[in-house]
Amino acid sequence: MGYSAGMAEPGQSADRFWQGLILLGSIPLSVLLLSVAAFWLLTPRVQRLGDELAAFAEVKTAGRWVRPSHVDRPSPGTLAQALGSLMPEVRRFYAKELAIEPGGVSSQCWDAALPQRELPSECMASLGRARPLIRRLQEASWAEEGGLPEELWLFADPNQPGHDTGQLGLLVLLRLAALEVRLQSGEGHGDAALELCLDGLALARELGHDGGLLGAMAAEVIHGTLFPPCQEAISRASAAGVHRAIRGLRRIRESLPPLSSALKSERIFGLLYAFGRLLEPAQQEALPAGMRAFVKQGAEQMESLPFLSPLLLRIALVEFERFYEQAFQLVDLPAAVRRPRFQALAEKFNRSWNPVMHELPPTLEPYATRVDLQRVQMDLLLAMALAKAHHAEQGGWPSVLPPLHGGQEVLLPTALELHVLESGALRIAPREEDRRVWEAGLSEEFLEGQPPLQVIVSP
Repeated sequence: MGYSAGMAEPGQSADRFWQGLILLGSIPLSVLLLSVAAFWLLTPRVQRLGDELAAFAEVKTAGRWVRPSHVDRPSPGTLAQALGSLMPEVRRFYAKELAIEPGGVSSQCWDAALPQRELPSECMASLGRARPLIRRLQEASWAEEGGLPEELWLFADPNQPGHDTGQLGLLVLLRLAALEVRLQSGEGHGDAALELCLDGLALARELGHDGGLLGAMAAEVIHGTLFPPCQEAISRASAAGVHRAIRGLRRIRESLPPLSSALKSERIFGLLYAFGRLLEPAQQEALPAGMRAFVKQGAEQMESLPFLSPLLLRIALVEFERFYEQAFQLVDLPAAVRRPRFQALAEKFNRSWNPVMHELPPTLEPYATRVDLQRVQMDLLLAMALAKAHHAEQGGWPSVLPPLHGGQEVLLPTALELHVLESGALRIAPREEDRRVWEAGLSEEFLEGQPPLQVIVSP
């Protein structure tokens, strides 16, 4: 009996069966071979990773940060030395304040919008306890060279006692310093208030150098807290005090760390945390204790990855590097330029099939915008001091501000506009279109607590 057209003979059918079985079996075999090939091709990159981390640790441990001091006669030595000797007291102060008030020092204490007579009584008590240490922090800020003590680094050993309280204590003390600036100005001690303002701004600048994104945001918070009382200090200072402030503000502004500096440290942290488990034991042992601790934490977090995690991590390492390579090119650009590019970059990596990539921050734009505001506030304080000096010397307001930064190149200088008010005071503010761009990159909750982006200079 014959077979219909298209029907195979029995022998042909068996051959096709075995061919199909072999083909099906070859698919997982191909995947396995490709996986093994990819694994070994990416292994040299892992070796380079270990070398890079060791080199970074060596530079950070022995490195120096030479930046202009904000004072005319800086003290010899480094801030890391001067501040490092004070950190045990900073931690003790923070612990005592928590013991007195479980929630710590009230944020109302540095709320510039709150009338002084409405400040909680505990604010003055906390400030009284903080004053001797604030004064010593001022003196530490005069150091000729910069740099943070090791416990304030992003890579400080998290297993050390008090690791998580040092920066918190410093943050509280510098925000209480803002209250002190306000009180000194109100009592007519404008020059002393302005000196403390500059010292606080200078110390905050340091946090943005070695502290990663967390340090950069702490620096922005302190600058934002000091911004209103520093305006009052400039308005009450003598002519000599204002000129000292102009020199100091220019030096601080010139040396404000760009966010790309924090991003470099953040990239190293990400490499340690997500990919440190790929290093050879000898490479891990060559790292400082803090870096090894982050490798261990990351390895514990990554235990939930699927069985191919060593391969996934190697592939993710390439994607991770690609992300930061592109982010470095964007983070210091003007907001209107970088924002759509950041959004596209975030969307691209959020679509990644690799679960390791989902550990990246969804976007870096809010961090970049907050550092934008920090620069704007510095430029406004500088413009205020320049306008006041001009009025004192010329008897009127300038129609155009003198060179804001004294001929020094700075990152993203602010375009400012001058408006003489009916009262005769001078209002200085960034362009309205720039302000709208910055505000679009921040949450409403964040903006509610921000002082106006302007300064008013009285005759």
